Amino acid sequence: MAVHNIVVIGASYAGLGTAHYLLRHTIPALEKASGSDSTVYKLTLISATTHFYHKVGAPRFLVSPDLIPLSKAFLPIANGFQSYPASTFNLIIGEAHSLNPTTQTIAIKKTYDSPSSPPSTVAYNTLILATGAS
Repeated sequence: MAVHNIVVIGASYAGLGTAHYLLRHTIPALEKASGSDSTVYKLTLISATTHFYHKVGAPRFLVSPDLIPLSKAFLPIANGFQSYPASTFNLIIGEAHSLNPTTQTIAIKKTYDSPSSPPSTVAYNTLILATGAS
């Protein structure tokens, strides 16, 4: 059984929306179309942080914590993906340091590793860059 690795780099509005759409709609449709003995799809989301920063709501929090509590300005990314099976979804907290299109691998420096640790390597078949504009 072949595994098709989909990697999304970036976990803000575009990356999270894309990851959820793929997990909820695209991957089930692909698995249904290919049959049960064919390809298995796995999505890996790479984020530099553990929390999503709600940019739209944050100014309200700054003006008054009563308008939006801090717990709604910073949302844990992992909580939003709990409904997906671990066999289909993986969250990596780290930064992509290099990309090799020939070998289809990404070197990831995990956020909580020691500075002297070598980068981890993540293989991909499909890569989606959703790192934002800045």
